Amino acid sequence: MVLYFRHIDLEKNRRRHYLLTVQRDLLGHLVVTRRWGRLGASGWQGSQTTPVETPAAAAALVRRVLQRRRQHGYQLVAAPEADSVVERAGRQPQGTADELTVDNLLLF
Repeated sequence: MVLYFRHIDLEKNRRRHYLLTVQRDLLGHLVVTRRWGRLGASGWQGSQTTPVETPAAAAALVRRVLQRRRQHGYQLVAAPEADSVVERAGRQPQGTADELTVDNLLLF
């Protein structure tokens, strides 16, 4: 699963982006990875990987991050990688970005 957020506020000179992924590592363990940075900067300024035991634990973490990003003014937008992940799962999430639930986005 891939979620991509942006927060742009030109009056405050804020151009931020945030990438959240849930995937399995090389050993088959679930990990939630977060990357963040300034739009236009080369690469990501920060990254954090959190191993989780179960899909339910991953969903709970994703819900917390989603809520926090929205509180800070981020908007959920399409990520280039999200299209291929959704396509491989054989279904498209329905609704607008604000209507999407974590449960219909978790594709692992």
